[in-house]
Amino acid sequence: VSVVAYFSSPGRVVWFFSSPYPDAWGPFLSRNDFAVFMELSLPVALWLSSGRAEVRIPLWVPAWMLAAGLASGSRAGAVLLLAEAGLVMGLTSRRRAIAKFIMLAGLLAMVAGAGTLGGRFSEKDPFRYRREMAASSVQMIRHHPWQGSGLGTYALVYPAYATFDLGATVEHAHNHWLEWAAEGGIPLALVWLVL
Repeated sequence: VSVVAYFSSPGRVVWFFSSPYPDAWGPFLSRNDFAVFMELSLPVALWLSSGRAEVRIPLWVPAWMLAAGLASGSRAGAVLLLAEAGLVMGLTSRRRAIAKFIMLAGLLAMVAGAGTLGGRFSEKDPFRYRREMAASSVQMIRHHPWQGSGLGTYALVYPAYATFDLGATVEHAHNHWLEWAAEGGIPLALVWLVL
């Protein structure tokens, strides 16, 4: 549904709601959030398709999830999804299932439009703007290392630490670890690290 919604209703959340971002993927406002959801659910789907679980789903389901995650164009998401799929597939001895999964995922990735991912990997500077946002986030952390600026305040506090003007509102650090530490202090980031 997210892939179809992305291609058939740009700038809208599942066809109905206006999105502040151009790349809404179904109910997810960003390609990265969609990829994170795929990262969390792909290993479960692979396990459920392995035949070892009580409930069994067809192998095309996790193949489609991998293809959708790749089509989102999230670079880190693609790397993590491929690593997860490789790890889970490496744990199985069913070579025929592995070949079928790879074939299905490749075919579905072509259908879903994973070519966007290739373009994102070929960018001259993949960290454009993110490097500056990260440096500003580190300054936020240095200013309030223990208590942070307050959960949910990143977009409000960031302008005071911004080192450049993107010409747009920066609402997130584009790095969960930095944002957690900036908003909740180093202790919150450590809690997430433990989890």
